[in-house]
Amino acid sequence: MSDIPPAGHDGPAPSADAVSVQINTVLVLLQRALVAERRTEPQDSVRIQQLGEQRAAALQDLRTLPGATPQTLRTISARYAALHTELVEGE
Repeated sequence: MSDIPPAGHDGPAPSADAVSVQINTVLVLLQRALVAERRTEPQDSVRIQQLGEQRAAALQDLRTLPGATPQTLRTISARYAALHTELVEGE
């Protein structure tokens, strides 16, 4: 993920491939956090809170991703929502 400059960077815009890799990496992290959260015992509130914070941080990374358009963010949100629904209904 280090090949993508931080938001506000004045250098060249990241390539579409670099943005796609970044997006897919964050989606994988979100998926892992969701799966881990679903497998965590309900009484382990500290672990559940940590996983929620990880998901929030990953989503924030997507919002500040250079080259991410509103359409890209809508697509990511839809994929994330579908994944969340699939995991919740899969139980």
